[in-house]
Amino acid sequence: IAAAFPRHRPAAGDPGEGAAGSRSRATWMAAARQDAREQVTVAAEALAGLAGAAAAPMPDERVALIRKARRAVRRLDRLLTDLDDLSRLHAGALETYLRSVELDDVLAVCLGELGPGRDHLTLAPSDDVPDVIADADLLGRILTSLMADALHRSPPGRSPVLTTAARPGQVEIRIADAGPAGEPGGGDSLPVRLALDLTEAINGTLRCEEAPGGGRIVII
Repeated sequence: IAAAFPRHRPAAGDPGEGAAGSRSRATWMAAARQDAREQVTVAAEALAGLAGAAAAPMPDERVALIRKARRAVRRLDRLLTDLDDLSRLHAGALETYLRSVELDDVLAVCLGELGPGRDHLTLAPSDDVPDVIADADLLGRILTSLMADALHRSPPGRSPVLTTAARPGQVEIRIADAGPAGEPGGGDSLPVRLALDLTEAINGTLRCEEAPGGGRIVII
């Protein structure tokens, strides 16, 4: 979005112009995100109306297409929420509430956010994982976004797998998918880049590895 607007180069010795330019870009970005969110809302309402307007049962193919479109709209909505949080983080305005959090409770909320897509995700949490210190809401959004991205990348019949494990002094969460290596959606994907900054905001770390046999593993 920023590339669509001309870059303003301040004159030498005029730092105020640079700050003004940054504020202007931030204002344009905020307006663009707001417009995108409004369009996402319109699309979601239209799809809901389309799904409920048919007087007779629709062909299975059309039902599947509507469900696919609704999943895409939900995924875009989550990305916009992450972008809003990231903007507040970089502006120093994102408040985090770190406390003891039960990971199973966070995962339960994530599954609810994923909707029907959760049926195509495999959860294999460890029984000995202790509570973690995190912002529960932010951690939930991070995991939901990464799981949705893993579902998007995975081919039919190859479910992403989320595992947890206790390590010395920390808890490790892994989200592995069978997506194609070297294509968009790897470690440089937008969901992963957003999740990286937001994870660091709650004193966590995030890295990506190539899965054995192909695919990606995101490790928090």
